[in-house]
Amino acid sequence: MITPLYNIESEILDNITERKLSLVFDDFTIGSDNIVAESFELDNSILDQDEFKLGGCIASQMNISVYDVENDLTGKKFKLYIDMSYNTNVLYPSENLLPSENQYPLTTIKSCKYCLFTGFVYSAKRQNNRHIRDIIAFDDMYKLSQIYCKYNFYNYVYHRYSDSAVKQTITVGDLMKAIFDWSDVKAQSFGINNFFNLTKELNFDYKLIESTINEKITLIDLLSACCELNACFAIVDRDGLIVFKTLYDTSASLETHTRANISTYSNLSFEDYTMKPITMISFPYNNNKVFKYGSSEKYSYYNSDNIVTRCCTDIRAIVTAFSDNASHNYIFNNVYSYRPYSADIFGRWWIEAGDFVSIPTTYDDVKTVNSFVLSRTLKGINGMTCTIEAKGVEYLGKDELTDE
Repeated sequence: MITPLYNIESEILDNITERKLSLVFDDFTIGSDNIVAESFELDNSILDQDEFKLGGCIASQMNISVYDVENDLTGKKFKLYIDMSYNTNVLYPSENLLPSENQYPLTTIKSCKYCLFTGFVYSAKRQNNRHIRDIIAFDDMYKLSQIYCKYNFYNYVYHRYSDSAVKQTITVGDLMKAIFDWSDVKAQSFGINNFFNLTKELNFDYKLIESTINEKITLIDLLSACCELNACFAIVDRDGLIVFKTLYDTSASLETHTRANISTYSNLSFEDYTMKPITMISFPYNNNKVFKYGSSEKYSYYNSDNIVTRCCTDIRAIVTAFSDNASHNYIFNNVYSYRPYSADIFGRWWIEAGDFVSIPTTYDDVKTVNSFVLSRTLKGINGMTCTIEAKGVEYLGKDELTDE
């Protein structure tokens, strides 16, 4: 969430006068005059599947149409800026008020400019109208999904264990660092405060990597597995850096989070249920063995298919760290008991994936929807809409609950 804009959102939403986009490359800029009206769309997610799962590493996709642009675009990095003007409905003495390019009686005009997306052009195809080119762009998370890494993974573990008289340990943090060393993608620094399993040792057997890991495993698969072990998600921020987001609140539940209060919206729909508390978690290890931790009480069972732990011979310390009986709880009880929903919240582009929202309803049985923003879609420019949602089910691991 972009807090400075959220704090004045009523002023912006009610008094917007103009919204412009521009694509800024290293050596040229595509301004608003060369962007097809309302052709912009941006999708960001930390989770886009029906059943809740930690560790999401999902590339953001941007679509936009431009015209009379002859520059070579494919593969080039750029930043998308949004430039917004709005009036304050209050007349302040100002040397900049008159003369003004835009004059509105008894108002002053304010403006703000933010970077909305950083990525690279995947394709820029001409349409039947040869003046128009449709741009598809992704952020750098997409690059991680295109790099196969089974042999990097195998060789890394093999040589750490074999190239010295004393076997070197490999921690979750070591593996995360190696993932970024194998690519040119930048990430924020990760420290112990953000990752409760960062310094835990991974007890690998490199023969398990050889026998259990698919040939087409990518860096994004490995990164997702590491993020899951730290109960977080990875997403590329507006400035092009991979950042790590958590949804848990170790003190209690979603009710205690700082939330964005969405007072106006359209097309709100939501489920009758909130996801039942997680009481049991399970992770694979030693190929096809399973380590379970928690209570057998039949609420939600979180069943992981983590490819990193599958290659380990002992994962007790890592799995039990999700709740270590010392006021540290990263998964159990009501930590992720959210209500699935979808809502159109007008032009609030400052609400982002990973935020928490509170949306009042007109019903007596469910007066407020408190939930996460797991996906966000922006569409349009001057008529921009923002759709936020959180998919989900009532019971995780329903098949296992039924079988017992």
